Amino acid sequence: MRTILTLIITLAGFSASFAQKQGTKSSAESRSVEQTLKQLSWDEANAFKNYDTAALDRILADDWVLIAVDGQRHTKADLLRELKAHKGSLTSVTLDSIVVRLYGNTAVVTGNDEEKHISFEGKDVSGRYAWTDVYVKQHGQWRIVASHASAISAAH
Repeated sequence: MRTILTLIITLAGFSASFAQKQGTKSSAESRSVEQTLKQLSWDEANAFKNYDTAALDRILADDWVLIAVDGQRHTKADLLRELKAHKGSLTSVTLDSIVVRLYGNTAVVTGNDEEKHISFEGKDVSGRYAWTDVYVKQHGQWRIVASHASAISAAH
């Protein structure tokens, strides 16, 4: 009986130690993924600002869709076509309050941004926005599959 009890205690200790090491590894990996996704958020913002369609092509999944502030749905093809035609201008963008939530190979990234001197088809749409990007890890790369943006009113 004592041998069985000793074996159980030893196995329990080993299991706890193994779980702790696994948890630490997962935590470190989670922090790394979080930093990667935050950087991709900045890369996406800068790509918009710089009309960098090649960067957006890498960051956005082929079936990406955006629900814009006005409620309109835009596809990746729509966006790339608009950027190539230089239909808008963005002189600066600053991201803040970025939060990453991981769910295996899927992540939900939320944040705010301040966009300045934006015009889209002659209309100034400068302002503060809240946004959500849904990422999925595809073929070893994190890509955005869906985005949503909302205007934050000046009263907030």
